[in-house]
Amino acid sequence: ANIGGIANITDLPTDGRVHGWDTGPGNMLLDAWIKRHRGTHYDRDGAWAACGSVQPRLLAALTKHPYLQIPPPKSAGREQFNLDWLDDTLRNLGVRVDPADVQATLLELTALSLADAISRDCGEAQELYICGGGAHNSALMQRISAHLPNVRVGTTAALGIDPDWVEALAFAWLARQT
Repeated sequence: ANIGGIANITDLPTDGRVHGWDTGPGNMLLDAWIKRHRGTHYDRDGAWAACGSVQPRLLAALTKHPYLQIPPPKSAGREQFNLDWLDDTLRNLGVRVDPADVQATLLELTALSLADAISRDCGEAQELYICGGGAHNSALMQRISAHLPNVRVGTTAALGIDPDWVEALAFAWLARQT
């Protein structure tokens, strides 16, 4: 899985039928929310999210996003997952949610939507290797692991590939193939 602004997975089943798609938000909302409230560009190691508590009503509202219900293949971007959507969702809740709790809930949304896509659409996945910025967020990695108890979760570093290099390597390979 690549957790950049949007989270996406590439399924590599033993039958060789490779497929991939975007699973939902990655770091995009987490980064935008912390920038708005703390003025930093990202939540280092998920520390601010770890200070908050997941809000079940907010999580339920966020997981109702129509994109999350569409079967793959599919692609997502800022047009689906952005601060305007989050602000509307918060407004529709009708209660004030502490910003740290929103951050914790956004982290849970990323972990849950990724884990749900793997459980629902990747058969009997046994291993999950994470790359991208999300691989450096230990709070996010812990939540993904918690949602996938029967899957070995780690970063692509375990395969000898720096989690920050995977996308560049993929594009280099595509360029070579053409």
